[in-house]
Amino acid sequence: WKKYDAGELEEVITVCGIEEIYKEMAERMVKVALLCVQYRPESRPIMSDVVKMLEGSVEISKPLNSFQKIMDGTFSDHLVQESRTNASKSINSSSSATVTEPVVVHDSMRRYDEIELCFTSGDE
Repeated sequence: WKKYDAGELEEVITVCGIEEIYKEMAERMVKVALLCVQYRPESRPIMSDVVKMLEGSVEISKPLNSFQKIMDGTFSDHLVQESRTNASKSINSSSSATVTEPVVVHDSMRRYDEIELCFTSGDE
């Protein structure tokens, strides 16, 4: 978020070594990812729209940083506690299962992993 909000997305993509032909796709992926991690679930796009955005058939709206208050330290502790309590209630009231399936990794998926690593290693 910090790099995107500062208008440094193109710089990050360049530093990551993304080839020129993939830069537009990388920028599209980052913007869609930021839309998908909105604080409120109802603000996130539905998966069919995510696919269309990634394919380039639908325009991507400007992601808004719904975490800005948290990053600034101005987010109310009460709201954080309430969120944790509600999450705990949800977890306790439902059951879950884990399904493990074999994963096939393609070369294009490796490139996405490289992009992810480049974005996560810079600010930590």
